[in-house]
Amino acid sequence: MWRGIALAVTALWVLTLGLWWRTGTDSAPGPDDPRTPVAVTPAQRVMVGEVMRENLVSLQRILDATGRGERTEAADIAEEASRQPGVGRRDPVLRPTLPDGWRAYGRTVHRGLGEVADSLRNEGSADELPQGLSRVMAACVGCHLTYRLVEREAP
Repeated sequence: MWRGIALAVTALWVLTLGLWWRTGTDSAPGPDDPRTPVAVTPAQRVMVGEVMRENLVSLQRILDATGRGERTEAADIAEEASRQPGVGRRDPVLRPTLPDGWRAYGRTVHRGLGEVADSLRNEGSADELPQGLSRVMAACVGCHLTYRLVEREAP
């Protein structure tokens, strides 16, 4: 059962990584790109990418631990990830420039990871883990489909 869940969520992870690579690395997308541009400095772009990769690594570690039957380890990883500061907290200059929707997606990711941790600690049903991870991944994918980074000069 857990192996199937791990495979399904891993497939979502790969999809998200592909979306990030395809849509998150182009600072000059074509005129048909409907995503909302978010202006960042080159340094902020690097930091945003690091935060996103940290989230992906945490999701993979959660899946790996649950695949090995290590619910406590997976809960610890999820809880730690839920407490990590997001993009806006890491860069107080960037924070007020982020769209409300971006910040809402971020809160969904962090809250969702906390709920995954709680479910794992409280021996939640087998359905709760994939549903919780799916909500987290849906926020990641939704954000990538809604926003794009565009570089601007540092102030």
